[in-house]
Amino acid sequence: SSIGLSIGSCALWILQTQLAPQVLANRLGLLLVDKRRARIMKIVLLVIVGVMNILVTCIYLAGYIANTKYFTNLHKIWDPIDKVVDLLIDISLNVVFLRIIQHELIANGLIKYRLLFYYGVVFVLISICMDVLMIVMTTVQEPFPYAMTHPIAYTSNLIIEMTMADLILIVAKTPHQIQDVSEQICISQ
Repeated sequence: SSIGLSIGSCALWILQTQLAPQVLANRLGLLLVDKRRARIMKIVLLVIVGVMNILVTCIYLAGYIANTKYFTNLHKIWDPIDKVVDLLIDISLNVVFLRIIQHELIANGLIKYRLLFYYGVVFVLISICMDVLMIVMTTVQEPFPYAMTHPIAYTSNLIIEMTMADLILIVAKTPHQIQDVSEQICISQ
């Protein structure tokens, strides 16, 4: 039945929206020395995104079942709010990731992480643009542009995360180049 399809769609959407920030958190967790902090971050993300999932699903399903103007309008208001929360989570995790690279790795002389930092900045900007595009598409009256943009945005963010994971692996495997800040000398180990 169509209610089953709606519930199934919600379940897949919940899975997708839970996994996306956890992928970011895993990338960040690779650089965190304190693994307890990484675990707490993942749990906090799970709870925040979970609350958003519950709210959006309840509004969506109530609107689908009741089919009233009230729930339709509530969904139009809440959907962009949900996307803004996603954007804020994305920005927060990526800024922390870039700060760790810059202030804990590069600043301590591990210059091989410069490439990761610069690519990270570019990928973060692309990811933020995709999130902003999603927010804009939720405000468009026609559902078709949003339906077309949604998979593109999530797919590009997934590609970015896979590329960043590959880049982290490549950089981590390269020999350390330590730069003595006082002498500005590169030493390869």
